Amino acid sequence: MVLLVASRDLNASNRFLERLREQAGEEGPPFEERTYGQTRYWFRPPKPGTQEPPVVLTTVRDFVVIATQEKAFQAVVDRADGKGEPLSRSPRFQRVMGELPKQAVLLGYMDYPSILAYRRTLAQTSGVPPFEELLEAWPSGQIAQATEGGGFSGELLPEGIRVQYVTIIQREKLSPEVREMLDAPAISERMLARVPEDVLFVLQTPQIGKAIRQTLNAMRANPDVERQLEDMQSALGIDLEEDFLSWMTGDLALMLHRVSTPVIPELPVGFSTLIETDRPEEARAGLERLERFLQISGVTVEEMEISGRPVRVLIDPSGTQVAAYAVGPEAVGIGFPPEALAKAHPERSPERAIQRNPRFQQVLRHLPGRSNGLVFVDTQRFWDLIEDLIPPSQREGFEQDVRPFLEPIKGIGSASEASPGSTVQRGVFFIYIVPESQ
Repeated sequence: MVLLVASRDLNASNRFLERLREQAGEEGPPFEERTYGQTRYWFRPPKPGTQEPPVVLTTVRDFVVIATQEKAFQAVVDRADGKGEPLSRSPRFQRVMGELPKQAVLLGYMDYPSILAYRRTLAQTSGVPPFEELLEAWPSGQIAQATEGGGFSGELLPEGIRVQYVTIIQREKLSPEVREMLDAPAISERMLARVPEDVLFVLQTPQIGKAIRQTLNAMRANPDVERQLEDMQSALGIDLEEDFLSWMTGDLALMLHRVSTPVIPELPVGFSTLIETDRPEEARAGLERLERFLQISGVTVEEMEISGRPVRVLIDPSGTQVAAYAVGPEAVGIGFPPEALAKAHPERSPERAIQRNPRFQQVLRHLPGRSNGLVFVDTQRFWDLIEDLIPPSQREGFEQDVRPFLEPIKGIGSASEASPGSTVQRGVFFIYIVPESQ
């Protein structure tokens, strides 16, 4: 790894590096002065008995250079001396950067073929399998090998920070199953109408049953994985396709809520999930089969009411109500603990849906109009939660020293663009910021 920092005052930069060397010498091996060509630099070997990498410090032209390998540092010096090709001439780099905004305060680039080649070289010396072999049974392994390059570009807006990111995929290297996964449809707006306004976090993904099925089909190309899936289903007495995937015909929303009766007393949060379906009877039958398996494990299942709606509550052997689920005409809801299900019940829309959350509205404005995946974090509510969890004796310090720095960040969102058939996968990450003066 190499870190390059532009300097407007090399004398000040050299004093800074000198202080670093002095402090490092007090804690470990001292720096050794060395030269590479006409460039003087300082090298500190790894501390004996640790996994710390070596460190290289110097200045090259108008840049402070900090590296963890001498070869990487030497490559920087060579490029400064006009040797080798600059990254800007790489066709892959040019193609990725051509897909991003030209005006940016932050730019990033990842050369995937080079990263995979480095991993293969590392595997020969360390014995660790290459990245693509570790993920061979997963679609992500195919996608990694088919990725030409990726990058991101950040820009400052009056409302916050927006980072656009792209990945260029060589689709001809993908199996039909993985190509179909990349071409996921856009998420449905009707699901958002089921998400309450006061969630801490929500993730929405489209056609969850189809997506899981595609992943499993791609994994089954590996005979070992196929055998493991069959053994698991046989042991559980559950057929994933028939009992679950068959009725998961729409989107999934995963939510985090504040609750008053959490499973973990010190952490007053709970999760709920809504899964759209047009086959409620199949869903009910599949979940009843899961109930029978859980009962063998000592779990009790009882019919109860939450907020006037019938639910099935799962009670562990200690008597704790761990979870609950309910099947509605258009969705299945699951909550951990049961109180979380009451906040997003499949048979009842919330009084205020998330579309009425002003922070969600601001974040959504800066995300792709048609997205095949959405994440939103209501950081304003998170800061409130954190403050409430802090002991009263420490709360004043948090309010004075920490909260003012967190307060301007009101929300965070991310979404990937739905673009079937495209070789360019796009997405946006946005941080909604409101300065204190506003």
